[in-house]
Amino acid sequence: MMKKIIIFVCSLLVIGLLSCTTQMKHSNSSPVRMVKDIPLSKNPDHQMIKKRLMVLPILDPKKVLPEDLSKAIKKGFLKELNRNDEVIAFDSEDLKISIPKITIQGNYDFKDIQKTLKEFSVHSGLEAQVYDLKIRKSIPQKGLLKTVKTEYECSVVVKVVNQSGKELYNTMKTVTYKDQEGSLAEEVDNPSKLVGTLIKDTLYEFVPQIVKSLETVSWEGRIASVQGERLFLNVGKISGLNVGDLLRVVDEGEEIYDTETGNFIGKSPGRLKGTLEVVSFFGQDGAIAVIHSGAGFRENDRVELY
Repeated sequence: MMKKIIIFVCSLLVIGLLSCTTQMKHSNSSPVRMVKDIPLSKNPDHQMIKKRLMVLPILDPKKVLPEDLSKAIKKGFLKELNRNDEVIAFDSEDLKISIPKITIQGNYDFKDIQKTLKEFSVHSGLEAQVYDLKIRKSIPQKGLLKTVKTEYECSVVVKVVNQSGKELYNTMKTVTYKDQEGSLAEEVDNPSKLVGTLIKDTLYEFVPQIVKSLETVSWEGRIASVQGERLFLNVGKISGLNVGDLLRVVDEGEEIYDTETGNFIGKSPGRLKGTLEVVSFFGQDGAIAVIHSGAGFRENDRVELY
């Protein structure tokens, strides 16, 4: 009898399960579909913090470049520098500043623009000089066909300094072109094409080293204006900031001099005032921030990455 009861109960369970399965199959409700995306690529909105590089007019002591060609070459050079994600390169003429004095050695006197670099939060300045341009021709002594062989040699010096005038990079590059067919010979008397190509290509060779030299430069910006609860910064989206970024605010450190010799040693670290949070952007490369912590913020206070 007990065996029959157990068989009966098991039969009911099987029938119940089949019934539930049938009901589930014929249910009018749609199955829940869940999709979860896991982004594996970098966020395109996240930008790398960029350092500002001001490029001064090309020095040309031997006057091998017409003025309009010199400006065109610099414009192309700026474009090439700005292909890199770590630099914002711009023309010194954009700041409407006077050209620095020329030293006896024929270089720019960067002491003239140190204040300007700090005022506009420009992290470094660049000087390019056309050092030399040589053209050598040779004609074979033997043979009926006298093909003129021409060698073009262009030497350019590039120097990069930081806000304090410290030299970050100073190198000469020499690029040589050998024209076996004489196809460039007719352009020797027309520097607007030949010289432009030589100097442009030589300058472009510097780009990787220039970017590398800026790795030692600390990124910073300035508070341009304080209007109530909003603080306007002179660095923004182009410089690589994003909404929500936190920035430290420090005041200017004091200049330290050796009491015995009177020599300038350096600047002490500025006092930490607090932090700001970026909430929006304005203008070409400015940001609007609100106070996250601290107080006593003033115009010209320095902002750094938190």
